[in-house]
Amino acid sequence: MKNIISQAKSVRERLKKLGPSVSPRVLDVVRSTVCSQMDVAKALLRDIDTDCECSEPDMELPTTNILFEGHVGGAVAEQLNLAAACWRVADVDILVEMLTVPFLRVEAQQVFEKAIARGAFGEHSVVMVLERRHTQRLIMDSRCHLNGLQSAEASLAGSKNNLMSENDDDFPVVLGLAEVLALSRDVRVREFVSTLYAVMFKVYCGDVYRERMLRGLVEHVTNNAHTPADVELGIDILTFLVREEEGTARPVLCMMHEAVELANADRATLYQRLRASEEEITLARTERQGEINNLMKEKLTLSQKNIEAENAQARLKVSSFSLFAAYTMSSSAIASHDLNFSCEG
Repeated sequence: MKNIISQAKSVRERLKKLGPSVSPRVLDVVRSTVCSQMDVAKALLRDIDTDCECSEPDMELPTTNILFEGHVGGAVAEQLNLAAACWRVADVDILVEMLTVPFLRVEAQQVFEKAIARGAFGEHSVVMVLERRHTQRLIMDSRCHLNGLQSAEASLAGSKNNLMSENDDDFPVVLGLAEVLALSRDVRVREFVSTLYAVMFKVYCGDVYRERMLRGLVEHVTNNAHTPADVELGIDILTFLVREEEGTARPVLCMMHEAVELANADRATLYQRLRASEEEITLARTERQGEINNLMKEKLTLSQKNIEAENAQARLKVSSFSLFAAYTMSSSAIASHDLNFSCEG
């Protein structure tokens, strides 16, 4: 294991020295190794994570942003700026490749976030990596088509091949990375998210890609589950894209309109449910009040019967007392008469 770690460190040192001039074939070998040998991939991931050398932004020359500006000088100055700004381009490429491996995706996202937080990667490297990988994939697809590798059977199963092509693309995993980084609390990482979306908008210029990015941002902005800071970040990204990219405003407004309509439909559904619940509650209260009234009537009837029973009992007691008194007096009179009769005798 120690041998693998030292070899991974040595390979990265060589790749950093090559910087943007690293050969595509070399990167292909590294990518293949990352996808096929997990121990090597883990060693590279750990070495990238613990690399505390000076960051790319510290190495950049004071020139302009390559994203949205044109030619800025002579070829020599441009080459120097490129070499200084992209000396860790291989690290970015390795991490992007790891994002395509399900078992490494989460760790790669975490290492990417920490690297951005400490300023290890600049936007130049990300631009270069995504552009190169996307261009290389397009060239490979074109060659496959020209060499006749897409047979008649593959043409009949075109939908299946298209699905596989989409799954092999870097776009879904890079978009997933952007969505994960947007949840970070680090200011530098959140600023990088805006840059990453701008880069993706430039590199993945197809309508399907852009629609998916914009729809994700609109859903992010209109989702009540997100914090105000997350919503503000999404609004800033959308505002930037609308301002910089022609033709973006209309689809964004259409998606916003759809979100509003969906929210209104949900609101109408909730209102109907609320009305139904209120009616059920009112009906239940009415029925309960009716039951209470019936119970009160029964209670009143029972109370009346109880009073009548008590009165009847009282009258019965009076009658019994009168009868007992009359019986006592009668008994006394009879006894007195018998005594007088005996004396006379």
